[in-house]
Amino acid sequence: MPGQSKLTFHRRRSPSPLVLGLIGFGVALCAVALVATPRVLAVQPDRSQEASSYSPVVITFSTAMDRASVESHLHTDPEVGGLDEWEGRTMRFLPSQPWPVGRAVEVTLQAGARAQNGLPLVLSVRWSFTPASLRIVYLARNGAGSQLLLLPLQTGSSRTLLQTGLLIHEFAASPTGDFVVYSAGPASGGSDLYQLDLNGSSPVRILDCQGEECRYPAISRDGTQIAYQRAHLSQSAGGIPTAENARVWILNEATGEDTAVSEFDHDARTPAWGPQGWLAYYDQTSAATVVVDLRGGRTYVPDSSGSVGNWSPDGKYLIFPEIQLAQATAQATDASASPAETPPAASLFYSHLIRVTVATNEMEDLSKSPIVEDASPALSPDGKRIAFARKYLDPLHWTPGRQLWVMGIDGADPEPFTNAPDYNISSILWSPDGSSLLFVRFDETDPSQPPEIWTIQANGQSPRRLVVGGYLPQWLP
Repeated sequence: MPGQSKLTFHRRRSPSPLVLGLIGFGVALCAVALVATPRVLAVQPDRSQEASSYSPVVITFSTAMDRASVESHLHTDPEVGGLDEWEGRTMRFLPSQPWPVGRAVEVTLQAGARAQNGLPLVLSVRWSFTPASLRIVYLARNGAGSQLLLLPLQTGSSRTLLQTGLLIHEFAASPTGDFVVYSAGPASGGSDLYQLDLNGSSPVRILDCQGEECRYPAISRDGTQIAYQRAHLSQSAGGIPTAENARVWILNEATGEDTAVSEFDHDARTPAWGPQGWLAYYDQTSAATVVVDLRGGRTYVPDSSGSVGNWSPDGKYLIFPEIQLAQATAQATDASASPAETPPAASLFYSHLIRVTVATNEMEDLSKSPIVEDASPALSPDGKRIAFARKYLDPLHWTPGRQLWVMGIDGADPEPFTNAPDYNISSILWSPDGSSLLFVRFDETDPSQPPEIWTIQANGQSPRRLVVGGYLPQWLP
């Protein structure tokens, strides 16, 4: 019709099958690349978690990674040495030195870390965490049972981790500071092993010892193996259970495998892991500390002290108090003094600290002083100093209790850190960063007084009482 525009319809041409195929292939290729490209799914610890001074850095990936590539692209500030462990797609970096307490640790995984399929991490991943201030865990009695408590030194306020009607005999903190393993049982005898995660969860019994006595748990550096002492119980004439035929065992938590380590017909006690992964324990039958390389072989270190030696941080030495026969006897100087104020009439034995080079069994007497009673050695994290408890046995210097002393790893320059003659010092431990010492003291002249937990700086200054009524303290890493 005149005056009307004519509408023209154009048919849109569809893409050819080839173009559609190429587009589909491209989309599929992108999807495959997206799935195959490595991504970080989770990291630990982060700001939301309570980190310790030995917290491992944990990274979980979306795919299997080239381990060497990841390790070369991972950096921390401050830089610390350590060990890398892998389990599937998860890497754990275990620091060999403590992270600085109260300072942020920056972690960077740089872009370019490759997966096993050759594809790189596209973007760098950065996060930080701040290790908590120095903390201790300790035991206290709770009626017929026990309490396990946590005390941050910065706040000075304890909180209860566990309250139980069982008697907790001993406990060990994990090297990463996120759980403890403890030995507990009824007053009538027998004890099992339990694990308590410090995130507020309930304890779990990890080993039922079926009426026997399982004690002195020790956790391996990687946290996967628990060495302990296991003994049969028999009733004595007074009806008190007596431990017999003690042996050292290792429990593998991952597999549940429980294996005896010490010899069948030997009385073996108090295991202690060394920094190189070896296990030491005291063999009562052989009067020796036995050092076991779990890959094969064992070394016997003569030791009549009755206790396993303490490892040096580098694993080179064991140090223990060796009982020796005195050449002279101590005599009381004041006949009117009470027994608690005078030395014994005849002190036939004394103890010196002996340092043994494990590789050669070479021994060195570190105490050097003629008649002293040295005990409870503890080595500083840098391996340069030894803290220990000392009491003189001669009449002029004798005291009821041992005092806290510190000397060099070679026994040089011994120096007293405390001077409270009536109090006996024990349970000495260096803090993970080497800045402080922890110890328990007890009034030898008044057994009715409760034990006290104290700390003192590594230079011998600023002694401070932390807890009254606590015992067996440990630093939480």
